[in-house]
Amino acid sequence: MLPRDAEVKGWKLKEGPAYYDSSTLYEVINGASAGYMAYGFKQMAKADYAATDIADFTEDIVVEAYRMRSPLAAFGKYSEERSSCDPPAKNQPPGCSRGSDRLLH
Repeated sequence: MLPRDAEVKGWKLKEGPAYYDSSTLYEVINGASAGYMAYGFKQMAKADYAATDIADFTEDIVVEAYRMRSPLAAFGKYSEERSSCDPPAKNQPPGCSRGSDRLLH
């Protein structure tokens, strides 16, 4: 699910992908794994990307992709998370922003 190195123009893979399951998710998301487990968490993949040839852009992008037990379970977790979007998302698929984060289902 995550873009491979140089697959997206202007971005290169800096680190990863790394894969996490129910026994390792707790550490990588700072103890917030219980909310994901409640929705049938299966696996998370994470990779960091650095900009190449993008003028004045120095920040990296971290992509996390979560596999849940079903599309409905994934949407349930997304629906819970989007309540804290800026402003809170109401019927605004497929995603919303929360600070520097972008949430997508």
